[in-house]
Amino acid sequence: MSRFSWSARAVLLIACAVGPAMADEAAEAAKIRIAAEEFDAGRRAYLQKDFEGAAEHFENADRDAPSMEALRLAIRARKEGGFAARAATLAELALRRYPKDEATVTLARGVIDDARQQLFRIRVHCAPACGLVVDDKATYGDPSTEQIVYLEPGEHSVSASWTEGRGRAIKVKGDKGREQVLSLRPAEMLPPIASGATSAIATSSAPPPPPPPPPSGGLPPYVFYAGLGVTAVLTGVTIWSGLDTKNNPGRDAVEAACVNQGESCPEYQDGLSSQKRTNILLGTTLGVAAVTGVIAAFTSWSGGSSGETESGGRARSGVQPVVGWSGGLQLGAAGRF
Repeated sequence: MSRFSWSARAVLLIACAVGPAMADEAAEAAKIRIAAEEFDAGRRAYLQKDFEGAAEHFENADRDAPSMEALRLAIRARKEGGFAARAATLAELALRRYPKDEATVTLARGVIDDARQQLFRIRVHCAPACGLVVDDKATYGDPSTEQIVYLEPGEHSVSASWTEGRGRAIKVKGDKGREQVLSLRPAEMLPPIASGATSAIATSSAPPPPPPPPPSGGLPPYVFYAGLGVTAVLTGVTIWSGLDTKNNPGRDAVEAACVNQGESCPEYQDGLSSQKRTNILLGTTLGVAAVTGVIAAFTSWSGGSSGETESGGRARSGVQPVVGWSGGLQLGAAGRF
């Protein structure tokens, strides 16, 4: 028989380690089956010299159904794979778990003696029991009040976690052959708020927001003023065009220049063009003026709709449009000032 009693012994050893004390027999039977599969996968990987894969399978088997055989094989696979720190950490766990098993103690002490002078060791005391994560990787084993972890020399991050989401994280740095002892406790939890009590933030009342401004009853005044400005500009341009039409070159000059030429005379045609320009400007000015007048009828001069009253009961000034039909569209305005 080879130095490893493989799959035939695996199920028997793991089942004996679990024992009859488990409450849920069906769940434990499933865990034993999974552990046996992991153990057998570790055996195959070890024979193929895939020591890292073998170690992971043996560790999984030991986690699902703790046994001396699975843990010893995990230590051997880690050591032969060159993972001295992990092998020594597992060896410390094996000494705590099986201090009276001669084969386990002999293997574990040999691995620790080889690693002690080459690695940096931390001894972590937790109150209460905590789980450890070193360099973003969880350590092997269940939460405990004392854990020994071997690390490569240098700086490392160590995080401890407890129930209710509490945790501590620190940085450690050490040289080979040195040991550092850490005592970690969870940060104090904030006292819960008593039932029926209300926090100061919850009870503080902010002043009510100001009421929204009343809806406008018409257009803002600046629209009217814009129309009035455009009307004034057009009026000025129209006046200039009319004066230019009348005086440049003037009626007498056109008649003198166009004797016996009729309407084909250039001066006469220029006069017609100027007259047409003035007529267009006049019509445009009158149209814009009319639109401005309508805008004035729909403008809210008091900031509110017509008919609203002030706080003292006095009616506000305002303008209200009047639309009607009598032989054609009629627009008007009625107001109060």
